[in-house]
Amino acid sequence: MTPHFEFVLKSQDNEGCIACFKELNTSNTKVLKCEHTVCQDCCDDILNEGKVTGQRSAKCPECGKVFWVFKSKTGGILDEDLRNFEVDSSVLAEINDESDGGHIITGTGQKIEGYVPNSGKRPCLGDDFNGFQPTSSSTAQKWLKLCDKTPDKPVMPSAKTTAATKLIIDWQEAAPNDKIIVFVEWAITANVLGRMLQSKKIPFVYYFGELDPKHRAKTLKAFEENESIKVMIMGIKCGNLGLNITCANRAICLSLWYNYGNEEQARGRTRRHGQKKETYFVRIVVENSVDDRMLKLQEKKRQDIEPAMLSGKLEKMLTEQDVRWLFGQTQAQDEPSTD
Repeated sequence: MTPHFEFVLKSQDNEGCIACFKELNTSNTKVLKCEHTVCQDCCDDILNEGKVTGQRSAKCPECGKVFWVFKSKTGGILDEDLRNFEVDSSVLAEINDESDGGHIITGTGQKIEGYVPNSGKRPCLGDDFNGFQPTSSSTAQKWLKLCDKTPDKPVMPSAKTTAATKLIIDWQEAAPNDKIIVFVEWAITANVLGRMLQSKKIPFVYYFGELDPKHRAKTLKAFEENESIKVMIMGIKCGNLGLNITCANRAICLSLWYNYGNEEQARGRTRRHGQKKETYFVRIVVENSVDDRMLKLQEKKRQDIEPAMLSGKLEKMLTEQDVRWLFGQTQAQDEPSTD
């Protein structure tokens, strides 16, 4: 069994260290200010990481709350910090995110000052053309780091990311001048797909909500003007913001949503005034999965669109019955509600 698969199994039912999932005992347990627990080794690793990244504080790997502020004004860690580390120390303090210096931490934990496109630095696994990748959940980041440490056993692709990568390669062979947008819901999906494209030497960029307006503009400009960048991996909720990306004429949607309007908006990024090529839009669906039920729910919700538009009635959120049906917790004959 691969180390990263063991990690996933352990993370499903964890009562040990939140960083490594090892069993804790009274002699090696550290309780952080946020009440999450870590082992002594992981606590030391978290503190020592500040020396490499120049952080001003140490944060819980689970929730991101600050549990230690370094005495060194330039960041990093002092021997005195380690010697004086106490769980209940009075110097524990909260600081806001702005004190982090305005840098971006990638999914692999890499620190990127500013946003310098193709800065010449050695890229990390999953980084896009600009040296950026979206931030996943803390558990997903730990899993990615573990995968990256075992290059002989790379990150395990999903059925959807495998199909998307194959389709991208096929499209590039058939129409090498066409550009492609891949819409995803979760950052971890983007992280995995980015690593797969990187392994195929396909230049790409990410476009996610965590980028500020300035960096979003730089990403769009690079995608539009750089002929070598053929793929953009975009958060589907960013794709419904009125963007005009007619430099791309092909799109793939990996994440279905009960409100089909999100997908229609995403599809419209390439089908806009100024588009000079034929457009293609592909939804990748996994058979016998939650996708099947999502498609049925989409159709039922879509039936309400026209009368809702005529009456001005606002669309309701998913009911508890809808959610249970989506995840197969109700009988097959129980239909999702549409009112």
